[in-house]
Amino acid sequence: MGMQFMGIELPDGMMDPADTLRAIVGGLSRMDCHGIVSSGGLPVEDLEPGPNVHVVDWVPQPLLLQCAQVFLTHAGYNGIREGIKAGVPMATLPQYADEPHNAVRIGELGLGAPIEDVTPEGIAAVCERLLTDEKITANVRSAHRRMLGLPGIDAAVAHLEQLAGHGRTAV
Repeated sequence: MGMQFMGIELPDGMMDPADTLRAIVGGLSRMDCHGIVSSGGLPVEDLEPGPNVHVVDWVPQPLLLQCAQVFLTHAGYNGIREGIKAGVPMATLPQYADEPHNAVRIGELGLGAPIEDVTPEGIAAVCERLLTDEKITANVRSAHRRMLGLPGIDAAVAHLEQLAGHGRTAV
């Protein structure tokens, strides 16, 4: 969105953010679910969300993910981390940079599925599939438990300090 405001062309393969938002809202509006869509403040005059979809400028994503059953994400690193930490299957709709690679890895690891048909019908189909895919749900919950078992940041700092004190190289 910021690129467009500055007159910068979108990278090859990146959809117009307004078109993407319309497809997401249209897809969720077709489903029997409650959908929360963060627009990031993108002005889209002709959005017509169904009564089950709420479009907001911003939402505290980690808090929302605590009660979500599916997370539609652009597959940025922070969102992936938050999705796994909450144990929520991810429908991925990457835009640019590392996101396409991240989306592929999510699929390879069985933590979600890509949205390849960026239409309301395609988005709804992937989200519906993730709501019922027991294997992906089990994989995400397993990753969630493994993440919760990781040591905290204090342990990482102490380990790095110990390595530095002994003249070892961290890898």
